[in-house]
Amino acid sequence: MGLDVVMIGLDEIKENVKTDAQVAAMVKWLQENVPETHTTHIGQPSGRMSEGDRVGLYSDLHVLRGLALRFERGGTAALADATEEDLQGETDRFYDTEPPLTTRFLNLVNHSDCDGVYVPLPLREPVTVSGTLKLPGADEEAVNVSIGSSEGLLDELDELALVLAMPGDRGSLSEKHFEQAVADHRWPTAAYVWGLLHWYARESVRAKTLIVFC
Repeated sequence: MGLDVVMIGLDEIKENVKTDAQVAAMVKWLQENVPETHTTHIGQPSGRMSEGDRVGLYSDLHVLRGLALRFERGGTAALADATEEDLQGETDRFYDTEPPLTTRFLNLVNHSDCDGVYVPLPLREPVTVSGTLKLPGADEEAVNVSIGSSEGLLDELDELALVLAMPGDRGSLSEKHFEQAVADHRWPTAAYVWGLLHWYARESVRAKTLIVFC
């Protein structure tokens, strides 16, 4: 199953908050729990980002997550002979372990890849808002939305930049240069996903826009 990412801004939030229970639940939780919500002026995404980009398969995101987890566990030495299959397995083991493991890569790892949004606000850690919500003139609906911080995500991706040694992200390189850098990389899937997410996180922080997985 494919995974896409798209940037949304204030206009789309205003349009959807009265008709989309997931968006309404996100806005309600942020207004009640994050004081900065009331003073942050949400912007508008650029044309390219408002159309979205293909991340790949869900497993592609797990390759990058596994790289972060293995690096956290053993540093660069633990990555010396790691294949992308090894990295995906690292993520699978992390999610399957009981009781749940902890990680410092909270926004990258402890965040939904199907009901997820990143907001340009300082959250201590990602949260999942679930339950039911009734919109005006509609029946009560079940909601489940994972909210992370694009500021926190950018910090985590910046740390991984030292490991991946990419010359830049998708927004700072030409399309041809980015594709070549990915093709030449020892972990092409992780490099591609990092390059795309770093670009979105950087622009989310700069323009105060939201990142949505879809």
